[in-house]
Amino acid sequence: MKLKKWKLWTSAALTAVLLTGYQAGVTDAAIAEETATKLSQPAFWTSPALVGTNGQNGVEQTAERNVHAVPRQRLVYVHTRQAVSVEQDMTGYLDILQAFDDQTGELKWQYELHKEKGPYTESAQLMYTGSGIVYIYAQYTDGTARIHAISPTGTETWSLEVAGGSKVSLISSSKLLVYKEGEPSWDGSVSTTITQYSTEGKLISQSLLNGTVIAAEADRIVMNVDRKVQVDEQWRDAPHPSIKILDDSLSVLDSYTFPSDMRIYTDGDPVVMLSDGSVLVRAASDVQQGGMLLGFDADGEKKWERHIPEGAIVEPAVSGNYVVYANGKLETYNVFNKMLERTFTYDPSGPASIKLTEDGNLQLVLGSSVYTLDPLTQKTIKLFELEHLGSPFDMTEKAVFSAVNNQLLKGLIR
Repeated sequence: MKLKKWKLWTSAALTAVLLTGYQAGVTDAAIAEETATKLSQPAFWTSPALVGTNGQNGVEQTAERNVHAVPRQRLVYVHTRQAVSVEQDMTGYLDILQAFDDQTGELKWQYELHKEKGPYTESAQLMYTGSGIVYIYAQYTDGTARIHAISPTGTETWSLEVAGGSKVSLISSSKLLVYKEGEPSWDGSVSTTITQYSTEGKLISQSLLNGTVIAAEADRIVMNVDRKVQVDEQWRDAPHPSIKILDDSLSVLDSYTFPSDMRIYTDGDPVVMLSDGSVLVRAASDVQQGGMLLGFDADGEKKWERHIPEGAIVEPAVSGNYVVYANGKLETYNVFNKMLERTFTYDPSGPASIKLTEDGNLQLVLGSSVYTLDPLTQKTIKLFELEHLGSPFDMTEKAVFSAVNNQLLKGLIR
């Protein structure tokens, strides 16, 4: 086992503000200086070489990788995409999924989407689950598209062909949603074919619905049901559309029409689904800087709207709460008001991301610094520096896994 040293992040200056029952105009109740806990020196194992470039069979430079840990199965998945010259003026991809033992670094298995003499992929979407099952939606260079279900042991348990150009979402623990938008008719109206499959690959239903799917996740589907408009001989979404919110049985819960001074946010994901069935829809304002966040309850009814900074990151938290990060400030909200606020000493122009981890904590990445935060208090659980690891990475409660220099590294968090 090869060991590597890791430079630790020692401390960070920050302020934490607890704003229980926070309302605009209320004086902040408490401001406290907090110093991050210094982590003990972690040890590493280094895996066997990941699949990489060797210049053979037309394989070109590795295009991208991602890392995903599944603690329940003691596995770490690494997905690698390599560009391949299929024929003149045509590039495909060789997509390979590898599974490593998260305790030893041993390669357990690998699965290739490309079969001998078969097509390469044009795109591949991987949907990971906590049980270790991976669903892969792949569109191939021969025009076909398939969904593959891969077990934690590396076995393809089922595969089925779907319409090319579709989009796929894992909308609950037991359903896959496949939807394909049709071409606009002469008046701009569009219909979408929505097909539901069980996670065993069995057909549940197929429906043709008016409109286009904006987002589908958890057990909610948001659709734009307005006609498209023609601009410069191209069909585009209406600037102030009507939307419908559906449950996973495709029953309409409620609808909403955007006012004339608001439009759907287009610079990122416009919809955030919360654990209690609530839906957040981001909107851009035509009359003020920044944007708006519209809140819809579990029945699909619009309940509130809030202004958010331009470029803000909005992500779900626990218990139906959500977080907003912008310009060094992290805020936690419930449906009624702001609950918590914390300001970080960090260059606001630097890269930032935040997500809810599988164990229910918040992971905030600011540059090369990675915070694990308690979602109820925003207090730091762990804080470390990625200087000798890098991206892509994933972490569990006790370890960090990162793909560096064609190998998977493990760093222990003590």
